[in-house]
Amino acid sequence: MTPRPLPEGTQHLTLPVPGARLHLAGITPDGAGRGLFLLPGYTDHLERYGELFAFFAGRGLAVWAMDPRGHGRSSGLRGRLGRFEEYLDDLHQALATARERSGVARWALLGHSTGGLVALSSLIRRPAALARWGVERVAVTSPLLAIRLPVPPLRRRLGELVSGALPWLSLPAGGGDYANSHDPEQEARRRADPLIFKWVNVRWFTEVCREMAFVNAHAADVDLPLLCLQAGADRVVAPAAARAWCARCPAATYREYPEMFHEVLLETERRAVFADLAAWLKADSPG
Repeated sequence: MTPRPLPEGTQHLTLPVPGARLHLAGITPDGAGRGLFLLPGYTDHLERYGELFAFFAGRGLAVWAMDPRGHGRSSGLRGRLGRFEEYLDDLHQALATARERSGVARWALLGHSTGGLVALSSLIRRPAALARWGVERVAVTSPLLAIRLPVPPLRRRLGELVSGALPWLSLPAGGGDYANSHDPEQEARRRADPLIFKWVNVRWFTEVCREMAFVNAHAADVDLPLLCLQAGADRVVAPAAARAWCARCPAATYREYPEMFHEVLLETERRAVFADLAAWLKADSPG
């Protein structure tokens, strides 16, 4: 069972970056004046989001996305990360490419889970670069600000010890056989998807923990309009962390879906999430 296809007319391209070749995909409707750029989460990939592509492209937005290095159809050892800054570098290269290929100058960035952490980190660390590529607002869904899955102390300590010496090492994800969506079709597709892996790279883990600490400490530094759409029944990330972060960020709008699992963009009621995102994108954004 494979993910639903991306809409007809979607173009795929390979973007060479230092240490990797990134898979990008995008669709640009005629006359599009604004765009939405999606950054998926850990183990995730862009081809799972065909319905989101169709929804927003049908409303006149250019919709582009990338597979992070080591994910989906991008190159690299699965889940492997050298430095968190590689994610930021890749994102900005991809945004520049999407802007050039689409001809669209005004963008919103949408990051899910780890992609949400990358989006927030970029907003804090590189706001001028985001402005250069036309990013006017940022939305995150179930952002990785604190891990809710239980990580045994011994495994956490092992990861910290070997991250420097054995950065290629990956361990089983653990945490049990939990669902990320109430939609049985989406769950069946996720479990059968050959592009989704089921382990955690030790260097990725230590880099992400470091960056979570940084982003959590700098919520008040964000002044670009920001929307957080959080799953209330999330089993992967901690909803309380997202609530607290948004409470410290004067530019943030927070919306929680109490019954939803982690993947709100693939949930049974995902069209309601799409509609909330579309309404926020339209607010104060003429054209």
